[in-house]
Amino acid sequence: MKKKSIAMMGVAVCLLAINGLGSNASAQQTDTTRYQIVEVDPEFPGGMEAMMKYLAENIKYPQVAKEQGIQGRVYVSFVVEKDGSVSNVRLLRDIGGGCGEEAVRVVGAMPKWKPGMMKGKAVRVMYNLPINFQYKSEEGEERGAKRKELPSKGEDVQRHRRPLVP
Repeated sequence: MKKKSIAMMGVAVCLLAINGLGSNASAQQTDTTRYQIVEVDPEFPGGMEAMMKYLAENIKYPQVAKEQGIQGRVYVSFVVEKDGSVSNVRLLRDIGGGCGEEAVRVVGAMPKWKPGMMKGKAVRVMYNLPINFQYKSEEGEERGAKRKELPSKGEDVQRHRRPLVP
């Protein structure tokens, strides 16, 4: 009986030691955990409008993209750290012409955000951001695909169709 209780105590001590090590290991893992869904989302200083203004003022449309008429949406992923700083900026989808590189540069230079919160504590949050690149010429008209003129209400639709070529 005495041997059984000593053996059980030995097992319990081993389990406590393993548990203790396990909790340290999980605490280290939690420290580097990136959340995608949190109770309180991270926020750019001043909110969404301020972020749009920041992007508009700081993105310089790449010359190659202007010359080639490249327009579209670039997707950037980054982590808002516990202290609000931006890290791990990655390009998820590029449209070419230097637009992706410019988006990464501007996002990487963002000021500190208000960090995301989980259970009352600041946590690392992964954030995906779409950025539109749309170039307007100096006359103010958009470059790229020409818009089709549609008939106004009541106008004959046949007049706007292209003739068939035999």
